[in-house]
Amino acid sequence: MKNACLVIIFVVASSLPAMAITGLGFGVHAGLTAGYDYTTLDDAVKEISDSLEARGFPAIESPDFNEQLTVLGAHVKVGTLPILDFIGFVDYSWKEKDIASNISLRVSDVTLGATALKKFGQGMLKPYVGAGVAAHKLVYSIEIQVQDTVLAAILPEDETKVGYHVLVGAEIGLGLLPIAPYLEGRYNFISTPDKTTKYLVVLVGATFNL
Repeated sequence: MKNACLVIIFVVASSLPAMAITGLGFGVHAGLTAGYDYTTLDDAVKEISDSLEARGFPAIESPDFNEQLTVLGAHVKVGTLPILDFIGFVDYSWKEKDIASNISLRVSDVTLGATALKKFGQGMLKPYVGAGVAAHKLVYSIEIQVQDTVLAAILPEDETKVGYHVLVGAEIGLGLLPIAPYLEGRYNFISTPDKTTKYLVVLVGATFNL
């Protein structure tokens, strides 16, 4: 899948000189993730649990982040001929969860990415597919409340990772109005140690066309 994304991006980029810019836009979007699974995070939580247990704290379990992370983001659109759009976006995804008494874990992912879209149809409803690349700043922190003191630590693998994504969606045109709402499903692949982190993001958003 990673190779397929790279091929799509290369083909689109190589054709840029022949394209004419047809429109610009900007917008916002929000959504939820599903299936977030990162082996290194599970291992780090286990190590901390073992260390805390040795100091008399209750044992903790690795959280199941298959429950959703919240996603908020903004994007800019560059429309080109023939009917290709290029989207630059920044997303912030996060989840905070109590994993034991007085112990909470926070997961966050700041994403800066670019996507090439191919739209279909000329009517009000325009389905589309796309692929792209992104940089993911993954940060995992744990906080422990000890009486009136909060102890905080950043877990391992707090660094920027390369990611790839494929997506499908549909945009709704509102006639003469400059706003175009859309619904999108984006499947992400992040190059993380041991096992590639994969998860789905379902987004709703709107683009304001200039």
